[in-house]
Amino acid sequence: MGYTHYWRQEEWTQEDKNGFLRALPIVREIIERYKDILTDVTVKDTTIFFNGEYETFHAESEKQEFNCCKTGRKNYDVTICEILLVLYAMYPNFKLSSDGFSGYTGTNDLDGEWMAAIENVRQYGFNYGVEVINEEINIATLD
Repeated sequence: MGYTHYWRQEEWTQEDKNGFLRALPIVREIIERYKDILTDVTVKDTTIFFNGEYETFHAESEKQEFNCCKTGRKNYDVTICEILLVLYAMYPNFKLSSDGFSGYTGTNDLDGEWMAAIENVRQYGFNYGVEVINEEINIATLD
């Protein structure tokens, strides 16, 4: 069992689909920053796909009842964390959890690259406060 990130949508609405489309320009910028460690990159209106150093990342613009990506804490982990944070922010029915949230009590940092990813996505206007309940993230935008 490797270090893994998980995401799902219990519902899929037009608002979610629009959010996915709004996220794509930011996702493309993130991927561009990490292009030296990614291969087979595809970013289209319906899919985000790339290979890293461990397992393939694949997110689609449709309902995904369950999806995951093992990163093994490799260098591309921060890339995936940043993309998942953007997707989480852009559409309402996106649920996010990670092995990196395990053991978070609010007084310690999240495990893996999550803290770096949260800091990195600030450049896109996402200013997060983090709460983890039952290993599922709840990110509130701070004013």
